[in-house]
Amino acid sequence: NGDLAKLKNRWWYDRSECTKDKEKAAKSELSLSHVAGIFYILICGLLLAMFVALLEFCYKASTESKKAKVPMSDAMKNKARLALSGGRDIDRIVLYGDTSAL
Repeated sequence: NGDLAKLKNRWWYDRSECTKDKEKAAKSELSLSHVAGIFYILICGLLLAMFVALLEFCYKASTESKKAKVPMSDAMKNKARLALSGGRDIDRIVLYGDTSAL
């Protein structure tokens, strides 16, 4: 007499949390404009990290140039050479002084 169909509709369809509206589903889709803020934050963080690394590099080169009493440009060149080599050629790098003896 349809009692089973009524119960099925009542428990499976009427109480469902899923909406039947396709418009709401279309509005909640993720698109580039919805997630662009994440990329803006990542790019700003990357730029800030690069700026801080540059400041740290200049500060360390400045302190080493004062300690070794050499021009800051030489200290920066030697620190850059050491950083780019990854420290694997540390025996061949003359930190300060005349490199013509090599």
